[in-house]
Amino acid sequence: MDLLREVKASAKNPFSMKSFYVLFVTAFVLLLIPITIIGVIYQGNLFAQARNSCAIPVERSFTGTTGKSTAGQHSFEFTGKNCTLTAWVNGKEGSDISLWVYEPDGKIHVVDENTDKSYEFIHSSQPAKEGTYRLTVRLISGNASDYTATVSFR
Repeated sequence: MDLLREVKASAKNPFSMKSFYVLFVTAFVLLLIPITIIGVIYQGNLFAQARNSCAIPVERSFTGTTGKSTAGQHSFEFTGKNCTLTAWVNGKEGSDISLWVYEPDGKIHVVDENTDKSYEFIHSSQPAKEGTYRLTVRLISGNASDYTATVSFR
């Protein structure tokens, strides 16, 4: 309890060199403890974020041709956790195509936002489900088109 007596005596006369030193060291130690605790908690949050992020990013590309009576269809497996799905397709200029993504649970994402355009893009903010996905590229208007479709899990 000598330290407590020193701090009280220093608080009565803070302008002496010894009192200033005692008050400075005491304040430093008292601030250092909560800052250290906050730092440890923050570091733990960083580890939790890293643990919950997409561990193995995956990207697959497919090519094909789509016409008035044919659609390009591709299936692929995804096994991973906490990844989001992004898919896009590019076709020939002058063709209007649509992108269909079938999730393993049967949910369908149809993207035809860019009317009269040869590309489509989709991004899901929800974590992707594990299982077999199907990607379909359909021609809406224009001539038959070669395309490149890419699916990314990140």
